[in-house]
Amino acid sequence: MAVAGFVASPTARAVDPEVHQGNKVNFPGNDGQPHEATWDKNSFMIDGERLQIWSGELHHWRVPSEDGWRDVLQKLRASGYNAVSLYFFWGMHQSVEGGEFDFSAPHNIDRLLEMAAEEGLYVIARPGPYVNAEISMGGLPGFMVNKNAGSLRSTDPSVLEPSKAWLSAFNDVVRDHQVTDGGGSVLLYQIENELLGDQQWRRDFLTALTTHVVDDGITVPVFHNDWGMGGRFSDVDTYGAVRSSPTRPSRANGAWATSATASPPSTTT
Repeated sequence: MAVAGFVASPTARAVDPEVHQGNKVNFPGNDGQPHEATWDKNSFMIDGERLQIWSGELHHWRVPSEDGWRDVLQKLRASGYNAVSLYFFWGMHQSVEGGEFDFSAPHNIDRLLEMAAEEGLYVIARPGPYVNAEISMGGLPGFMVNKNAGSLRSTDPSVLEPSKAWLSAFNDVVRDHQVTDGGGSVLLYQIENELLGDQQWRRDFLTALTTHVVDDGITVPVFHNDWGMGGRFSDVDTYGAVRSSPTRPSRANGAWATSATASPPSTTT
């Protein structure tokens, strides 16, 4: 497990022990009711109530057991986290171009999202298509190397269409787990990851993916983790979901300054 914080404010709120009733953690992510997700320069909000997101990260494919997933999720919650960041590995779900997407065990991400809600954790969903995560091809399936495109992260149709097909397959699962629709605890949705360069075709690629997932019915805020926090690609819903790895305060301060400049001050989804 790689631990990193995705925070909406430099100050994290401690877990409220009173949300526990028996073995269930009751919170907006599992009450079956739709909730409004908004944000301003200080934090995210659920139904107008401030939510300081403190998140750890789980690479679930490195724990190939549903029991193992729950064990990690429970440990995150017990350690004071209120969210889990989840990369989703396209290459694990589809090995042949045009082939079926495999979401059976141990690839059952529907069950993983259910577990997160059951354990009282909001989910930051990060399906890429490129996720990095120190895995082969950053999560892209092996058949993508056969593409005669200048980049595997571009609007070239031979790249964009299979990327959109993956996102649609993923969205068919995650759409039923959004806090905004009352289905679960997915609170944020990240498009791509650390897309290097600010050429127009890079922007067009990110815009095409963002438009696609919104058209697929994703109603939670959509964001992008900008490589180097250069203020690029700020046309997603919010640029302000800052990745604050536990290194040194000066790095976090710079990220907050860039976020405040690039991100809209507030919005409602």
